[in-house]
Amino acid sequence: SRNGWTFQKVFGGTFVLVLIALSVLLIYRFYQVIFILLIGILVGTVIRPVSNWFARHGTSQVVGVITVYLVLFFMLVIFILLLLPLVVEQSSAIASSIPVYYQDFLKWTENSSNQVILQLHTYLPEALPGLKNSRQTDQQLLVSAGQALNFLTSAVIGIFIALAISAVLFGLIRMASPISCEEPAISLNIRTPFPS
Repeated sequence: SRNGWTFQKVFGGTFVLVLIALSVLLIYRFYQVIFILLIGILVGTVIRPVSNWFARHGTSQVVGVITVYLVLFFMLVIFILLLLPLVVEQSSAIASSIPVYYQDFLKWTENSSNQVILQLHTYLPEALPGLKNSRQTDQQLLVSAGQALNFLTSAVIGIFIALAISAVLFGLIRMASPISCEEPAISLNIRTPFPS
């Protein structure tokens, strides 16, 4: 106790340290949940002015929010549809050139003067398993692109149906509840210093 270290101070310091460690552990463990929560707060903050604008112009805020989500959704779909052919083409080109790069790497390891690299060459297979050295035909490329487009279309339809069902259920719940969203009228009694 001569140095100022009492049992209460040691216990309090240890307790605070354990709480900080548990907080860091919880943040590390649930970082995805925290990230999703922050994204939700950000999206809500961005959408609020648009929904308020809809409310000022005679439309409900719910319709405004749904409209914003639909616009964002369709923008995402258009972006994916524009990007998909480029991604398919580039991935096909990369996949067809991997065997060539691997053969060049094998030649380099075989002709190396370094003993470690030469030893590594003895363990490498002559060709990569599962990769063909031939390029996909146009017909095969069209079939795989069609399958990807069918999957994307199914996903878009599924998301649209889920949004429609959610909107209908929300509307039904809203009609069933007697809660009013109208703001109460506020009367201002302002007195002027000049008599009228």
